[in-house]
Amino acid sequence: MAHEVEVVEIEPTLLASVRQRVAWSDLPRSVPQLLGEVWDFLKTAPVEKKGHNVAVYRDPHAKDIEVECGVQVSGPLAYSGRVHRSETPAGTAAHVIHLGPYGEMGKAYDAIKAFCDTQGMVAGVHWEVYGDWSEDPAKLRTDVYATVTPKG
Repeated sequence: MAHEVEVVEIEPTLLASVRQRVAWSDLPRSVPQLLGEVWDFLKTAPVEKKGHNVAVYRDPHAKDIEVECGVQVSGPLAYSGRVHRSETPAGTAAHVIHLGPYGEMGKAYDAIKAFCDTQGMVAGVHWEVYGDWSEDPAKLRTDVYATVTPKG
């Protein structure tokens, strides 16, 4: 599947999240673990709405990466411990819809990088919004975003 990139204006989305710096090689283990920590908190938290899982990746060019894993929420929420209130990035972003296994999401990031190179843009913070779960990996949808700014 070819990944088509579009430039969109994004509003921030409220998250209940946990942030941690991890090695790139630990991401496949760390993301589900951190999301589990947030969901454990939300099981007892009075919240109006629980939405999709989100992972935000900051400082993607570093040796390791700061990852923030959270769940979209709405309404008032008392945060405690490591779970805090945050928001997804806002502003101009490159957006790609990835359909398929999570292990193949690198193709979406390659498409964003190629798009930025040809359009004279620089990608910044990246994030993923995971669609509803399916046992069939081919039916998994992930919306992949990266903030973008003109080079120079």
